[in-house]
Amino acid sequence: LINRFHIHRFNVDDLVACVLPYHQTKMFVRVVQLLKIDQPTNRWNWMAAIQKPGTPLARSTVVTHCSADLGFLTFICDMVQKAVKVHTMQDPQAPSPLRVMMSFYASTI
Repeated sequence: LINRFHIHRFNVDDLVACVLPYHQTKMFVRVVQLLKIDQPTNRWNWMAAIQKPGTPLARSTVVTHCSADLGFLTFICDMVQKAVKVHTMQDPQAPSPLRVMMSFYASTI
């Protein structure tokens, strides 16, 4: 998706929503390094500090940003609602892929 459709340029919010629950992993850092977020007006500019050093985003940083930016808090709440809506349409016998999402939500909010 990144190489062919350049989602890191055109669907930044959706890409961040997919990887944000994994904010403490190297995969998350690699995705953030692909984003063009160096402009101060960019919604994700606050994550620019982890681009160069390549260090994972601490949970405390995410929680602090939630309290400072209510738009980000709304983004997280909407992200979880969309994920629940999508996954409730699936087979109820299938294992839930929402475990990581709910864990992230509970620890952040």
